[in-house]
Amino acid sequence: MKKTPRIILCLMLAGAISQARPVQAQAGPCDILAAAGTPCIAAHSLARRMLAAYTGNLFQVTRTSDNTTLNVGTLSTGIVNAAAVTSFCAGTTCVISEIYDQMNTPANGNNLTKDVAYGKYPAPVGWTTPASGLTIPIARIVPGEGYYQSGPGCGSIASGCSTVNMPMGNSAITAYMIVEDTSEGGVADGCCGQYGDTESPTENGVNGTMFSLSYSTCPGQGASPDCGSEGAGAGPWAGLDLENGIFLYGPTLTQKYLSIFGRYDPSNTSMTLKSGDATQGQLATLYNGPLPAGYTMNLQGGLSLGRGGDASNAPVNFIEGAILASATTDATDNAVQANLTSFYGLAGSETSNATLAITSATTLPSGRAGTAYAQTLTASGGSGTGYSWTVTSGGSSLTAVGLSLSSGGVLSGSTQTAGAASFTVEVTDSASNTATAGFSVNIDNGPAATFTIAGAAVSVAPGATTGNTSTITVTPGSGGFLGTVSLTCSISPTATSDQATCSLSPSSVNLSGTSAQTSTLTIGTTAATAGLVYPKLGNRKGWLGAGSGAVFALLVFFGIPARRRSWRTMLSILVAMIALGALASCGGVGSSGGGDGNAGTSPGTYTVTVTGTSGATIASGTVTLTVQ
Repeated sequence: MKKTPRIILCLMLAGAISQARPVQAQAGPCDILAAAGTPCIAAHSLARRMLAAYTGNLFQVTRTSDNTTLNVGTLSTGIVNAAAVTSFCAGTTCVISEIYDQMNTPANGNNLTKDVAYGKYPAPVGWTTPASGLTIPIARIVPGEGYYQSGPGCGSIASGCSTVNMPMGNSAITAYMIVEDTSEGGVADGCCGQYGDTESPTENGVNGTMFSLSYSTCPGQGASPDCGSEGAGAGPWAGLDLENGIFLYGPTLTQKYLSIFGRYDPSNTSMTLKSGDATQGQLATLYNGPLPAGYTMNLQGGLSLGRGGDASNAPVNFIEGAILASATTDATDNAVQANLTSFYGLAGSETSNATLAITSATTLPSGRAGTAYAQTLTASGGSGTGYSWTVTSGGSSLTAVGLSLSSGGVLSGSTQTAGAASFTVEVTDSASNTATAGFSVNIDNGPAATFTIAGAAVSVAPGATTGNTSTITVTPGSGGFLGTVSLTCSISPTATSDQATCSLSPSSVNLSGTSAQTSTLTIGTTAATAGLVYPKLGNRKGWLGAGSGAVFALLVFFGIPARRRSWRTMLSILVAMIALGALASCGGVGSSGGGDGNAGTSPGTYTVTVTGTSGATIASGTVTLTVQ
């Protein structure tokens, strides 16, 4: 369709803009999200750097009079160079031809480009002045305008296939955006999702192929099948567009500048929607529960602003937004909201409008013994300036691994010792507001890390159940050791009878730093027992004695007068003499067989070897065992 360019009232001269209150460069929302372990994968702002380390441009404008373009960057404070825009666009109209992704993705990455493939025009440069007093650009996107990037593998389409790391399939996603109401122009339409993950390629997909934030009205479920639910009152409301259904919740929004947060967590198939005033106060949860009936997420990785997944109109007054391929926590959402209110809020009101919060992830990146370590803790809210950091507990555990915390929030040291530290810090802002948080950090073993194993000798009588233990001490090397050491034992040489046994309790110990840990070695032995004795098969001495007894019995028998002889008498004498001969020649249990008796653990000196294993590190020690 043909579109008549709108005339933009650029009354904000460079000198007037400079009169806004100065705002110092500070950590942006994507710094906070990265520190929480949920980094941005797309970040767009017309007002500021969203990542402190970002050095690129925020957006591109095109002058309609001669089609010349200007890449718009930031001042040293991280705020948009608004004066450059007003100068470039003086006397003519400029449009926002592209909004750059601040996550430095390859090629076009997740840039928001004008959707020429579906006839969408770029939005003219607008201006707005939130409570902070800063006059900043805004994209007031009306029907017929919009931006889009297709996802990877999208097929043939003029706008390309270049999104990077956008959530796909049944994946976690979080998004937030800052929008302006329509009091200064723009439209709050009844359809659709305005910023987020959409279909790729452009199509009217099935349920769950979108996850886009919305600020819109809805003419009613009966009149508009796109409305899955409505909030209270007449609207507009905050909502989520999941395709074939825009789900709007909460009260009618009355704030001029709104922050809208949405997330989907596949671990429990739940979605959450929040909104708040982008210039002050906290977020309110409008919905937290299961996906609507008939919906399962199957995201396609497209990216859009101001248009639906099927290229339908989705007007919005856009200032800033970010998309994450993860599900945030409520604490992280609150920290981001505090950052928004600190930047966009009333002059001098950051302390009351934004709660001071420590935003670093509580489990810090690991270091390695023998290698320098440095990690900067982050906070947001409060006065936004003059943060001072102190350790309030657990300082000794930091000292043990060679770390210390500076007043500027830098945790650093030479980390010459492996180990684990747990500690609590407090941050104080220039207005004496405070916040605390607990942290943990591991300093992993260096390449030469090891431990030693030692124990006292054991002397025990066979079968003894006291005095048969030894304390085994596992001691880290001079550089410390971090890890679980599994313990095993063995005894050598093998005894001639009833081998001694060994066991360890506990069977593993946890080493951290240079502190030794112990385990108890218990030795088991067997006492000798007596039993019925008989000649052993193959014992020539026993059988010779038995045979001699038999011969002697025959001599005695035939020495009896014939009239007194009987076979019964002969048999009795024979058995008695054989038994006596065998016993006389066997010499006791040492050379004979027996019933239930045994010889017990053989006396002698043995070596007990205790071996410790932790990953690829193995060490052993010996204990002398004497069986009496």
